[in-house]
Amino acid sequence: MPPANSANANRFWELDSAYEVRARRFRSPVKTHESSSFLNEVLSANGATDTCKQPRKAQASSYEEHQSSLPRLPIPSLQHTCSLYLKSIQAIATSEEYVHASKLTEEFLKPGGTGELLHSLLVKWDNTCNQPSWLEEFWDDSYLCTRDPIPVNVNYFFQLQPHPKQLNTSCRVSQVGRAASLLHAATQYYLSILDGTMAKEFERDAPVCMSQYRFAFCTSRVPGLRRDRKICYSTGPLTSDEQKSKFAEYVAADPTHCVVIIRNRFFKVEVLKDGAQCSVEELVLALKHIVDCATTCKDPGAPVGLFTTLDRTDWFHTRERLKVLGNSEVLQAIQSAIFCLCLDGVEVTSPDEAARIFFHGPGTNRWFDRHNIIVTRDGSAGINWEHSVGDGGTALHIADFMFRRDCERFFSDRDVESLQEQTGKVHLPVGMVSELQWRLDNGLDKLMKAAFTDFKVLIESSETHVMHFQTFGGARIKTREFVTRRLCSGGPAAYLLPSFWAKLCHVRGGQHTQFLSWTDGMRSKHLTCRMGFLLCGI
Repeated sequence: MPPANSANANRFWELDSAYEVRARRFRSPVKTHESSSFLNEVLSANGATDTCKQPRKAQASSYEEHQSSLPRLPIPSLQHTCSLYLKSIQAIATSEEYVHASKLTEEFLKPGGTGELLHSLLVKWDNTCNQPSWLEEFWDDSYLCTRDPIPVNVNYFFQLQPHPKQLNTSCRVSQVGRAASLLHAATQYYLSILDGTMAKEFERDAPVCMSQYRFAFCTSRVPGLRRDRKICYSTGPLTSDEQKSKFAEYVAADPTHCVVIIRNRFFKVEVLKDGAQCSVEELVLALKHIVDCATTCKDPGAPVGLFTTLDRTDWFHTRERLKVLGNSEVLQAIQSAIFCLCLDGVEVTSPDEAARIFFHGPGTNRWFDRHNIIVTRDGSAGINWEHSVGDGGTALHIADFMFRRDCERFFSDRDVESLQEQTGKVHLPVGMVSELQWRLDNGLDKLMKAAFTDFKVLIESSETHVMHFQTFGGARIKTREFVTRRLCSGGPAAYLLPSFWAKLCHVRGGQHTQFLSWTDGMRSKHLTCRMGFLLCGI
């Protein structure tokens, strides 16, 4: 059965191959990757400069025991919050502005005033909401109720540094080889979550909440009419907090597959069999088989992934139409997949172009409601993360694990060819790969064209440039020098976010409301309350 086609499919694929990321008006002066030390720092937890030297602390406790040992997220006192507010604006407010803010804060704190009323309502909510945290509903609403397209506006990306062997030799890494290696590592991490062997997270030897790890795999954002849904496919036992949650849906399933997207065609790849992983070599052969299938066919698939770039309410109605046409099983396969992998036909020629590809691309060959591993033809790799199911800290640990495992193996194009020749030793299991077939109509075809036009406008309104700043990094920010000089006392994020905001004020000529965040809401026995988000310019 031929792949579902769109009248504009060829046009979309041509744009995917020669997209304007190569012809933007503004260009970065940086044309090549600098030393790997910079990206080591970028991809390190808590600002460490060498991820390989920062193993997480492993404890024998189970995931349930780890989570149950955590205190409920407390509500800071009103006085403490207001004092912290005044302290935080001291560095950016003029004397007159600070005096004015102090008077408003004093009025806000008056007995029987607005502050006490709002604080009492929050405490009452905490006592009666019967949810894992007083913050959960507000936090999830901030992501799931937005109606804006999620690429650019919500999703974020990590770029992985080049494979170390490729940096040290003239040998070029194979696209399918690196993709298989990263996919195998992601599946390995998923299995460690299922069997409880995943290293537990700690802050100063105290356990830190790890609830988001369940949603890193086999979980999808699903569009809703007014509020999106977060659906997790798992048969694993739920913790007491997860049983209380009203904003995550659990479907009893044990997914064993990943979804691969290439030239807008969707393939289902079985990566687990009887609870065991397929080998990296089997994954290489599976992906090579998929690439051969996709490239030997003249026409690309219809760019159905463009629907995930729509306004969320429009995407909800479009998804309903897809279901009516008989695409429920395809949608279910994508939603329940362990991970999604996108194989792009472009090659990266600059850091700016790489950032644009991994951040948004042309909207085709993606499924933005899921986390997407993206590997280009030259072996450059990145991950586009859907934000509602998890924050940067969780994603950082997973990406770091995947990269470290990827460094342990290397496949050149010649290695892949040799592997194909050794079919007697390594073969593709029967039924490991199958193509997902879309059923579309003329109305959806027209909507895809409109979606592409709208998405093109969105990304052209966003300029993405890469700056390699190597003067200092996270490790130095945490040194006594920065703390004693009062440059920073809260870690790299506390230093960077106000810096970004100050630059925005400079660029825009004044203060503007802007949300900048390091979203690792944290519960720990050693922390009263650490909510890593900052709303600037109120």
